[in-house]
Amino acid sequence: MFYDYYPLIAALLANVIAQFLKPFALYLKTKSFDKYQFLAAGGFPSSHTSTVTSLALAIGLKEGFDSSLFFVAFIFLLIVAYDAMNVRLYAGRHIELTQQLIDDLKSLENIKFDDPIYFKKMKKILGHERFEVFGGFVLGVIISVVYYILLGGF
Repeated sequence: MFYDYYPLIAALLANVIAQFLKPFALYLKTKSFDKYQFLAAGGFPSSHTSTVTSLALAIGLKEGFDSSLFFVAFIFLLIVAYDAMNVRLYAGRHIELTQQLIDDLKSLENIKFDDPIYFKKMKKILGHERFEVFGGFVLGVIISVVYYILLGGF
């Protein structure tokens, strides 16, 4: 029964475990515990990458690494990992730069920023550094392999 749902369960487990690890990884880095990291995007390990890595590997182990379904999952993995490392990371850096420019303008020119958009809190970290994506990849592999072994594989 559980073997039929192996790719789905492995992917969901990888996501939940990655999200669970984030506040503890941040604590090791900053000595500050942030419970909101349990639900946050960004950080170590990448839950996006761990999820799709686990999904692709589980599909490969269950359906075969020469199956069309594995190829689709593998391409999906590459797109998500690239997006996590590049597109989302640079979008976060743009947010950070924009917020700094607004703060600088406020202090230098005494300009009043009355529009509510200037008061919206924006998340600065949207994406991942390469190490965080690699951590998600490793976690995804571990979850899929361990779960496969527990199901009686290999």
